[in-house]
Amino acid sequence: MIDYTTQLKLRQQFNPDGSPLRQLQIRLLDLLRFFDDFCNEHGIKYWLSSGTCLGAIRHGGFIPWDDDVDVEMLDEDYQKLLYEFGIHSKGNYVIQSQLNDENYIMPFAKLRDLNTVISEKFGYDKKYKYKGLFIDIFHLTKSNSYWAHRIAGIIYWRSIYCDNNLISKVKKSIFKCVYITIYPILKLIDSLKNTSILRHKLGSSYHAKREYKDIFPLKYVRFENLLLPVPNNYESYLSKIYGDYENLPDLNSIHTHITDYKVIK
Repeated sequence: MIDYTTQLKLRQQFNPDGSPLRQLQIRLLDLLRFFDDFCNEHGIKYWLSSGTCLGAIRHGGFIPWDDDVDVEMLDEDYQKLLYEFGIHSKGNYVIQSQLNDENYIMPFAKLRDLNTVISEKFGYDKKYKYKGLFIDIFHLTKSNSYWAHRIAGIIYWRSIYCDNNLISKVKKSIFKCVYITIYPILKLIDSLKNTSILRHKLGSSYHAKREYKDIFPLKYVRFENLLLPVPNNYESYLSKIYGDYENLPDLNSIHTHITDYKVIK
């Protein structure tokens, strides 16, 4: 974990107590607490992933400049989460997916806080039904081929997202046809061998591999004032994503995901 003096300087620079970013993080922490309670209540296994896992290990909580939360789970737990939340849904929260929002384009779900409204940096959310603070919920499946996974991701995004002009719309239509034709073949190639390699669902633009042996059995670490699950061998897990994850990035190159945030209730 990063030393106390450096952590204090980072907090003072990016998210001092009472700052807009820190208030957003505290709201996200409440959302994460709810998610953890719900998963524990219904026997759903998950773990902090990517930057949220990095924050837990290197900072003991949020990376000081971070403004979102990432979790991962196996596909069977993901399907169980969607099912259980459909039965036991909570008034202040919703799980957003392509099942309940026809304009939602991500191949993974988000847990949304309905009492907040945000704007995301790249404008993907302009037509979304739900626009609150969120936790990204990534689901992992066995993956045999990096290239099949990567090509599927490119085809998926080209088939659903385009600029508002004629050429872009024509390209989108072409890629939709390619997606319908090629995607099942890529899915077959990616699942041919029995493997311990896991990746985000086919179609995702995140291609870094996870290994089953790095993740299970899960262990618990401190994240702010909570104890939350992370991969058992988080050193190997984080190294595969970030390389030397203990070193700080160039602080001048840091950017956030959210451009506007407000509480409506």
